[in-house]
Amino acid sequence: MADLLLIRHGQARYGEADYDRLSDRGHEQARHVGAALTQRAPTRVFTGPMRRQVETYASARAAAAEAGAALPEPELLPELAEYPAFELIAGLWSRLGELPEFADAAGAADAAQAADPRQRERAFEALLMRWASGAWNVPGVETAAEFAARVERGLLRVMAAGGSGQRVAAVTSAGPIAVAMGLTLGASEERMIALSRVVQNASFSVLRFRSQAPAFHPTGVSMFTFNLTTHLPSALVTDR
Repeated sequence: MADLLLIRHGQARYGEADYDRLSDRGHEQARHVGAALTQRAPTRVFTGPMRRQVETYASARAAAAEAGAALPEPELLPELAEYPAFELIAGLWSRLGELPEFADAAGAADAAQAADPRQRERAFEALLMRWASGAWNVPGVETAAEFAARVERGLLRVMAAGGSGQRVAAVTSAGPIAVAMGLTLGASEERMIALSRVVQNASFSVLRFRSQAPAFHPTGVSMFTFNLTTHLPSALVTDR
């Protein structure tokens, strides 16, 4: 058996135009990730292509080096990118008025312009779940099923790099981590995307798998832990 350690990136600059980079808190979270990895370093580490994913491992690796531990060079894996949130917002936001909770045009406009982040978040979650169910799609943008299939291909590549008794790691985002859990448990894409909304920044989740023939099958992969933040001080536990 081998372990796949899934690490969510640290807190990004949520709400800013240049969102895809770590906040100061995100870098601090990542340094705690690095300290935790010195206890049992993975043999290989893969990161998604997004800046917040790459920066998380860079800060983690730097912290580990300061503690006298060498973590592996990162290997970039495009399949570990997050679902296309900004493309979905651009393509679907105008349809909010079709939903009961945003039935009037003013309600949809209010959601789009709301100064209250909770109102914007509620609107985004509503359209995200329509996409997750397959009810709404954007031409030229991957569907939820295509997203899950893409992530599965990447995860299988990561798992293929792990020999018996080894630990491999993937630094990615909430969506791919939820896909990994969903594939293990046989969940639908809709349930996977719903689960992604609770994955915390810089959290650890672990799958245990048969290294000889990794595949998302009950006899091949099991969920060992999910969404752990015990390596973080309580003040650094965040989900956005």
